[in-house]
Amino acid sequence: SLNQVIKSFTGSECVMVKRIKEKNRLKNKAGNCHLNVQAYISEFGGRSVSGWLLFREPMRLERGMFAWSFHSVWEMPDGNWVDVTDDKNYIGRDKTIFVADTQRVPNLIEGVSYNNFVVFTEPKFAEYYGNSIRAGLKIDRVYWTNNNMLKIMDIDQHNGIYKLIGPLYPSNYKMLCDEYDLEVVNGMLKFKPGSKYFNNGGFDMLKPNAKEVMKDGTTRFCALEHFLMMVIAWLLVHVGRSMVKRADTDTKKHRKSLLFFGLAIVLILAMIPWPFRQMGIAREWFPKF
Repeated sequence: SLNQVIKSFTGSECVMVKRIKEKNRLKNKAGNCHLNVQAYISEFGGRSVSGWLLFREPMRLERGMFAWSFHSVWEMPDGNWVDVTDDKNYIGRDKTIFVADTQRVPNLIEGVSYNNFVVFTEPKFAEYYGNSIRAGLKIDRVYWTNNNMLKIMDIDQHNGIYKLIGPLYPSNYKMLCDEYDLEVVNGMLKFKPGSKYFNNGGFDMLKPNAKEVMKDGTTRFCALEHFLMMVIAWLLVHVGRSMVKRADTDTKKHRKSLLFFGLAIVLILAMIPWPFRQMGIAREWFPKF
């Protein structure tokens, strides 16, 4: 079962952890749960409990996709656990779903944490999702994954560790820049021109492996379809505007408006990544930041 898989990986079982009330909340530090917990420990005592927070996203949970992010909660001096960090998936809820990890802890001195992990429980969806990202996935098995869950790796292939990036960890920042040929431009990280990682957008995904990209619906949408159809819609609007101006009767103007602007609207609506579209393309109705 899912609980057995989780327990074998973490050494613990899932529990419900109370979220701290807003009036008792200290100011979050960059949304980092590990640093938030340290702030409470410095102020009130207690200790940090590291583990995993369930991504409470109904669309994934209903399909048997249980994803977890590395997380810390605060153990108060009286021994009770409290989640002190805001999370978009738990807005309006009193408790979060958490599982402690007896083996893994963040290193806030060196800036070391862990990637997310995911478990699939429904065979059909595991097969479908695996095909969409070209990975053979099995149910009741733990996989490392990234935030958008488009890269999945067996836990035997990697230790799951990743380095935190930010002003507190300049050595990690430099390591990232050196390894991936990055430079800081106007306060933002960008690939250096000439770097093997440098690209000019989605079309560059087509250059090395065009056939593979075109075979997969998700990557084809991101690399080609969305951009191309939006450009065509833009052209239809501008051409239609010009044609409407040239029409000499109201009837012709209305017909041309319906034709060109109608086609443009159809293309735009078709290329929006609606929440009901396939996984990998679908986006939330109202993204939370």
